[in-house]
Amino acid sequence: MKTPIEEFAELARTRPTVLREAHKEGAKVVCYVGNYAPTELIYAAGAKPYPMWRGGEPEPPDASLEETLRFLNPLHRTAIGLHMMGLDPVSSFADLVVVSITDCHIARIAEVFEDRGLPTCKLGVPSEWQSASDFAYYKNKVELFKAKLEEITGNKITDEAILEQIEASNKVRAALRKIDELRKLPVPPIDGTTFIKLNHYATQCEPAEAVESLERIYSWLLEQVDENATSDKPRVMLIGRAVGIGDYVVTTALEKSDAVIVTEMLDEAFFRFQKDVEVEGDPSDNLCKNLYIDSVPIDNFQPSWGLRYDIAKEKMAEYNVDGVLWYQLLYDEIYDMEYCCYAKKASRDGILFTNVQTSYEYTREAMGPLMTKLETMVEAFKGGKY
Repeated sequence: MKTPIEEFAELARTRPTVLREAHKEGAKVVCYVGNYAPTELIYAAGAKPYPMWRGGEPEPPDASLEETLRFLNPLHRTAIGLHMMGLDPVSSFADLVVVSITDCHIARIAEVFEDRGLPTCKLGVPSEWQSASDFAYYKNKVELFKAKLEEITGNKITDEAILEQIEASNKVRAALRKIDELRKLPVPPIDGTTFIKLNHYATQCEPAEAVESLERIYSWLLEQVDENATSDKPRVMLIGRAVGIGDYVVTTALEKSDAVIVTEMLDEAFFRFQKDVEVEGDPSDNLCKNLYIDSVPIDNFQPSWGLRYDIAKEKMAEYNVDGVLWYQLLYDEIYDMEYCCYAKKASRDGILFTNVQTSYEYTREAMGPLMTKLETMVEAFKGGKY
């Protein structure tokens, strides 16, 4: 008999087939890259969203080299490579691909897709996130995206429809927060890799399906909680740009090395569940505010590094963290620079901080040194609590 988590995984796995059938019957399908195109608007237009953030496979990044440079991170080269190889399950029949332009890595996806004839919408996301003019620019880009959705669907996106979708997505956020709270227990009933997967599954399913699955998972996890249990496993915080769908080698290896990921701060490929979208006032403005102002500012937003470090420290204390794993995508230079700043501050504050870099080359030869590094890290983390 399948567990509720396995059933949720199966629901997410079949999503491309469901979308293909819906598309044949006239539904519009919108793929998205990045986290700044509100999926609530896609649903409000009567269309179906699908995330393009697979990762963990070495072949797609290499396939992208025909169209781009090697010096882009493997997550975004994967989006390009999968489409070029004809292996992306949805982009070949998508009516629109919206790309949140936050830096040169993700911008290259939009440029390649445009060049290859995909219907592409660039959603500009300026980096001065505390600036009123930059917020106005972002809202304007979201309005243009909204108009594009109305054009391809032929449906007027009403405030009532947006509010309905906000309320639906808020239920998903609430369900994820309930499960996340269980990770604060001395012995969490769910490991970090599985929680990351739940976030991925939630983005691949309809909100109502996601809520139903997550509520069942929460009840199932509660049955496994032992309030008297204790553990000496190091409790780890994961920080980085993204863990792509399918890119679970490092997190799984870490947790097999006798540690547990209890919290994370990831900028992409993750369901932003920490704060609900407001339901009072203009719904489009509320969506923009939630994504651009109220969420943890991404690495590329400036000035944000100091605030991001402070937020990370608060989460370390809240989740009783022993150490931090910085998950670095190869060639992602801005995150590399931020890591250097974090590492200095962490050393000053007595926080154990380790960097693991990935190019998605998980060969037998590469796994040996990786496992040695993770095992050494876990032993170090066992030495002291933050």
